[in-house]
Amino acid sequence: MLGGMVLGISILVMYLTSILASVAGLIAVIKWKENSILVFISIPFGLIFLGGMLTFLIAFIALKQW
Repeated sequence: MLGGMVLGISILVMYLTSILASVAGLIAVIKWKENSILVFISIPFGLIFLGGMLTFLIAFIALKQW
């Protein structure tokens, strides 16, 4: 049981850090005209994970048993 909770928390932290990296990358590109390839790679990954989190959230709310 504890292993499942640790895995779930690890996945959540991975999603959140990827989204934060994407936001930081967007700020760097827009505000400071950053040209690093790693910044441009991290932005789509964060947006994909954001879409995934929103999809899971909508599915959880829609399928919740009352």
